Amino acid sequence: MASPKISVLMSVFRDDPVHLRKAIESILAQSFTNFEFLIAFDDKKHVALVNKYAKNDKRIRVFINKENLGLTRSLNALLKHAKGKYVARMDGDDISEKDRFKEQYTYMEKNKKVALCGCRCTYIDEKDAVLSVSAPLEEGTLKKQLHKGNVFIHTTFFAKSSVMQQFRYDELFNRAQDFELLLRIAAKYPLGVVNIPLVRYRRNKKGISFKHAREQNKYAHLALKKAAKKYGYGAKAKVFSAIWWVFWKCPLIFRLARAQKLAKQKSSYNKDQKIRLILSDRKGKIGGPTTFVANLKRSLREKVSLSSHV
Repeated sequence: MASPKISVLMSVFRDDPVHLRKAIESILAQSFTNFEFLIAFDDKKHVALVNKYAKNDKRIRVFINKENLGLTRSLNALLKHAKGKYVARMDGDDISEKDRFKEQYTYMEKNKKVALCGCRCTYIDEKDAVLSVSAPLEEGTLKKQLHKGNVFIHTTFFAKSSVMQQFRYDELFNRAQDFELLLRIAAKYPLGVVNIPLVRYRRNKKGISFKHAREQNKYAHLALKKAAKKYGYGAKAKVFSAIWWVFWKCPLIFRLARAQKLAKQKSSYNKDQKIRLILSDRKGKIGGPTTFVANLKRSLREKVSLSSHV
């Protein structure tokens, strides 16, 4: 049997079963059908659910980790089994549009020098309601934009398998592993983008980005610090590394910055939702004025000189 053109990597850990079904079905419904779908489990909660799909579709291969490896190590483990020319990422609570693989595969075949491409996203809530659509990206400035932070949502990654095998995820990064990987790849190879919303990305209170925002900020700081030191990203990376350090140490400042960014977006977020983002505590739980004051006090306690962290 010929090798598949695409290896799709998904790591599952306590995902909502309704969201997981939608994620899997969106991959199986792709108009581009020449792929393998590798799914790793860090728990056995939904193995039976996925096995039902695997029984009817031989493109699915299921792997059950002997221990909870976490996302980074699970993806590296799946890379060892990937046979495709390209590797595509997929999360267990997002939805890929029908032509996602077709569009990204065509783009990569036409742009041979590009090592990895992403795409635009439609942001949805837990009930699939559309919140907003990400703005188009300028292809020629993608590497420069990495000085500030990640340019692609992880689930949109579509890369040459050879490049992914060469670089792999840094297992020291429990969070922001996609950003750290992208910084290393972009230091050596061009990045690309398909400026079409091809993924519906779920803003989920139970998701990694929401629940672990503070840890994400910590590892974004470390990724940029590493990139400035080892991969020639220079002074701008150092500056934004310091900014991410502030976001990590002072979560209130991060929430205010995030709310300001949302306010500039043409989205369906209303005023109350934006305020709730500011009032959320470390675990993502929504509080009120007392939570806001507690956040402020904690931020003031944690203020430290940046000089030793850049």
